[in-house]
Amino acid sequence: MNYDITYQFTHDKNLLDQYFELRKEIYIQDFNLQDFADHEDNFDDKEYTHILVVCDGDRVIGGSRVIIHNKNSDIILPIESDSFLLKDILPELSLHNKSYSEVNRTVLLPEYRQGKIGEGIVHRVILYSKELGADYLFTVAPKIQARNNRKHCSNLAINFTIFDNISVPEKPSYRGKRMFLTLTNLQQLST
Repeated sequence: MNYDITYQFTHDKNLLDQYFELRKEIYIQDFNLQDFADHEDNFDDKEYTHILVVCDGDRVIGGSRVIIHNKNSDIILPIESDSFLLKDILPELSLHNKSYSEVNRTVLLPEYRQGKIGEGIVHRVILYSKELGADYLFTVAPKIQARNNRKHCSNLAINFTIFDNISVPEKPSYRGKRMFLTLTNLQQLST
């Protein structure tokens, strides 16, 4: 099958609307949800949020969201809470004086999940986070997704850590699944 795959970070309303609708449909289908209500948050339209859309021709088939926490910023990333702050959980990273990002809300239509498109998403969010000035990229994912991300990073010769020893607090959107905090060290990449 021939694909015409493009990846772009965008503010185009039409592309974003397609991504948001696709994300909602995939979350409902893949996670067996009745609706998307407990997955809504207020990060999509923030100035520190960047949306990647993946298209096959003019059709949005996937995407992801990168949220940047700039040095000395007071924003709390979606994976954080008052009792689960990355700078406190991982003091060895000195996050209080670093920029870092979170990638989340990654979706891809099932018929595109085989092959290199998922790896392309991972690669682009890593490079874009680095362009934004982030030293580290975090995500929270179920074990299988965390392992897939590690495999993609390994293929790209990028260090990726899954923290088995850190207990990620339960959120309604996790639906009782154990989630794992992961880290990509972007300092090793050249700009």
